[in-house]
Amino acid sequence: MDNKRSGSFPKDTVAFLKKLSKNNNRDWFSANRNIYDKDFLEPAIHFVVEMGEKLQKISLHIQAIPKIDKSIFRIHRDVRFSKDKEPYKTNMGLYFWEGPGKKWREVDFISTWNQNYLVSAVECICSQKNILKNSGTPFPIPPKEKNWI
Repeated sequence: MDNKRSGSFPKDTVAFLKKLSKNNNRDWFSANRNIYDKDFLEPAIHFVVEMGEKLQKISLHIQAIPKIDKSIFRIHRDVRFSKDKEPYKTNMGLYFWEGPGKKWREVDFISTWNQNYLVSAVECICSQKNILKNSGTPFPIPPKEKNWI
């Protein structure tokens, strides 16, 4: 990867996504698989490793696994129940989560972007049971609000 700056993506990543959005079919993707690996997947792996190290300074329990279907969203779309039958996503999705459990269970850090936009979010999907289990500290619920959190 010829990134000049650490933690950045090469311009070729955006160029690949632009080309994919215009040629979203299996034949084109198969013919350009090496470009996907070099300009999309390899920079994503490096970013997950670097960002994971930074996030683990905030919390040692952050999970940053530089693999597809872990911290890197797969590029193949599930088109079985979709009206849009294009086989590939035209964005990059990255995902980091906190805690020893599976992803989508605790605090999540999500980033997705394509050639036109960037969206980053932090979400907390947690219950009092998970908070108690993971922190060991009771989390008081106000007496009149049993469903509060």
